[in-house]
Amino acid sequence: MDELVEKIQRAATHAGTANGATVELETGMRTVAAVPNDYMESMVASAIAEILGDDGLASPPVTPGGEDFHFYAQRKPGIKATMIGLGADLKPGLHHPDMRFNLEALQIGAAILALSIVKIFAAGQED
Repeated sequence: MDELVEKIQRAATHAGTANGATVELETGMRTVAAVPNDYMESMVASAIAEILGDDGLASPPVTPGGEDFHFYAQRKPGIKATMIGLGADLKPGLHHPDMRFNLEALQIGAAILALSIVKIFAAGQED
């Protein structure tokens, strides 16, 4: 996340300079960058494939984004976190005021998370 903020600051400063302006930026708040966890991704992928079949499984997204949940892993390094996504026919877009999605996806997502937890405990390891 530090790298992303630095790039934004550099781009804004250069854009200002190119237009004869001085840019001053102050970062107020920030979130923690998502750090993929291969073990957690494999457990969730296994659960997704079991519930939705191999056709329901997509490659993990590559994102420079973050999520509040990753503060747990940052503050307690023994906690593993990763980002997962679930297709839900989302329209017109995430966080849009008219956002709508297929509510059945919530049940599928809950089943995937529950099965992932069972698999993690059955494997007897948390890393």
